[in-house]
Parts: sequence; structure tokens; C-alpha cells
Amino acid sequence: MKTFDFVTTMSMQYYKECGYRYIDTFLRHSPPDRILHVWTEDGIPEHPQVKQYKLQDTDFYNNWTLTCKKPKVRTFSIKVGVQYEAAKILTGDVLVWIDADVYATQPLTDQFLNVLEPQGTRLANYMGQENNSGPETGILSYNRNHPNFKKFMEDFINVYYSGKIFNLPMPVDTFAWWEVKNTMPDEDFHTWSNSSNSHVFYVSELRQWIDHAKGQIKFKNPAKVDKRASTEPKK
Repeated sequence: MKTFDFVTTMSMQYYKECGYRYIDTFLRHSPPDRILHVWTEDGIPEHPQVKQYKLQDTDFYNNWTLTCKKPKVRTFSIKVGVQYEAAKILTGDVLVWIDADVYATQPLTDQFLNVLEPQGTRLANYMGQENNSGPETGILSYNRNHPNFKKFMEDFINVYYSGKIFNLPMPVDTFAWWEVKNTMPDEDFHTWSNSSNSHVFYVSELRQWIDHAKGQIKFKNPAKVDKRASTEPKK
């Protein structure tokens, strides 16, 4: 049976704004032995099913993120560094990245895992957007046993170390991921959605299990999102 590692990152401030919803719903809808791996700068409330890691203990965070002078680029680079670090130290068959503003809406069953898993000889699954413009990187899954998994992660992080990130259409993880994906065979990848809809989560293969509090709704109207998620904000 395949094993899955669920990975994200959040600060205490982001936990209070929306990360509490991620943790509450994913654990409420998961079996009691499922672990969430969370990289954080300043720590979040402890939970027996949440394993915390310090961003300050990772090379990329210290050597690139903290030295970047552009706030938006710096913020989005954390996601890339965490995926790279998780790829090095975790051992599950499937590595699943899920943003901290995503939340679960239904029990995360074996069927959910089956859709998450890159099937056959695929390297990764992603949430495609309109005009083949790159992934919605709120969720990604990787087959750790694929022969190009390590290369993908090395190339992903090297988009930043090489400085190429500043030559992309936008200097964020979406375009860095797409840059690497486009150097590899199309058959190594599967998209859960290719919609031109403004929010691809609504029409993806994963829509019955998860949703995404995308954009400013998570800050401007958190009560509305909490109602959707059937959870309560943490004080």
C-alpha cells in the first residue's frame, strides 16, 4: 500500500488567519494516524498529528529566502524550499504539497488518495489553469519513486539559485514549477483541471474533497469560509 506525506508551511500569523482551518478540517476528515508535516518560522499550536519543522534549519531558507530583497518573491520562495526539504527528508511514496489556505470538505478517503497519487509512470499531478499557463500551486503531488523525481526537485530549487526566477513572466513558484515541468516529457504529468474557470478548484477532479480560500476572501470574510468548512476560527 502506498504511503503519503502531506506537507505545507505557515507562520503563526497565517495560522490565525486561515491555517487553523487547514489543520482542523484535514485532521477531522482524516484517519487518526495521518500526519501533517508543517514547516514554520515561529511555531504554531501543537497537535499530536502535526509534526513541526523550523524553516531556520533549512539551507534554502537561510541561503536564498532570507537574502532576497523582494518581499513577494521571498514569500513565495518558501513554498519551493519546503518542497525541496521535504523531498530530502521524508520517505513516503507520494509527496503532497497543499497550501495552508486549502481546506477539506469531506472525509479524505482512499478514493481521494487514489486521485491524488500520480498513477502509472507519472512523475507529478498538478492543477492546470487556462491557456496552459502553469499550475495553481495550491496543491501538487509527486511520485517519489519516479526516476526523475530528484532531478525535478533539484531543477526547481535551481531556478532560484541560478537567478532565473527573475527572468520568468512572474517571479513566483507557479512559473518556476512550470519552467521545470516543460523540460520533461508531457506524459510524466497529469492535470486535475484544465479549466478556464477563475477558480480551478471548483471544477477539478478533487473538488468533492477540498476547496481553496483563494485571494482576499480568507482575510476579508473568514466567517464565510468557516461556514463552508464547518469549522470555527481559533482565538
